[in-house]
Amino acid sequence: MPIQPELLEIMTQTVVIENAIHAPNGPQGEPPVLDGYGRHYSPEGGPSGGIMKYGPPKTYRCRYENQTKVISTVDGRDRVSSGRAYLAGYFPEIETECRVTVPKEVWPTLIHPVVVSIENNYDEDGLVGYNTTVHFE
Repeated sequence: MPIQPELLEIMTQTVVIENAIHAPNGPQGEPPVLDGYGRHYSPEGGPSGGIMKYGPPKTYRCRYENQTKVISTVDGRDRVSSGRAYLAGYFPEIETECRVTVPKEVWPTLIHPVVVSIENNYDEDGLVGYNTTVHFE
């Protein structure tokens, strides 16, 4: 069952997603180092030796919703976002370690939100996927 045309009409925004390319260990066999947002990304030659690399960017049509709130974390950092992108289709290849770019955002923490979970939605029989939702923190 495809997405209803009425819902597709309100999916006017876009997000850019780069899927992670995994490398099991660093140059000296060290495990990857997480950045401040809990991702393995670092630029080539960065603190984790560029362990996590990303594939080519792909633009997805979506309905993007964001709620701004300040949450104090255990390490004393403030995270100022919670939201989701309802993608216009089913994309099981998207995973939590992908890098997301929200083109129309201006705040640095909102331009590349941290992916918390991916929800793949199926039809009534649970057999055919029709929609993927990406949840951010």
